[in-house]
Amino acid sequence: EQKLIDVELEAKVAMANDGSAVASLTLHSNDQHKKQVNIPVFAKTEVGILQVTPSDLLDFAYVGQNLSVKRKVSLFNKGSADITVAKLEITGDSLGEFKIVPSSFPPSAASPGSHTMKPAEYQSFQVEFTSTGPVNATAKAELVIHSDDPSNKTITVNLIAKRAEGSKCNIQLIP
Repeated sequence: EQKLIDVELEAKVAMANDGSAVASLTLHSNDQHKKQVNIPVFAKTEVGILQVTPSDLLDFAYVGQNLSVKRKVSLFNKGSADITVAKLEITGDSLGEFKIVPSSFPPSAASPGSHTMKPAEYQSFQVEFTSTGPVNATAKAELVIHSDDPSNKTITVNLIAKRAEGSKCNIQLIP
């Protein structure tokens, strides 16, 4: 006589995966023909993964006194589920020389709000540096991106700019 049993398994933690076998269950029985059966376990978790470009440093190079330079920051959801970008902020900027340029991307808007990015969605915004601090000094701050990315809830991009005296380059040819 054949008896069927119901077995229910629950995965408490699963790593992001491409759908290939990640483990196997081994069933032992008293069946004379097949004492052991291996059952592959497949996993494909749906998770959002936020990719930021540049990932670590946004360099404004040399900026003349009272002049501004803008740099682009790109966000890409390379995961398989939605991800929410909750907030963008600049920290460590005591002189207020760095700012997020208001745009149509809600976290960078004039009245910021969160934005849910679909898988494979791309967004961008700009950060601006205006040189108002001491000439020939370096300005540093951080751009902090807050999201619900399960592996990286805050991503920090270092900001750096070198303040220069003016905007003119004097080129001198020496024979």
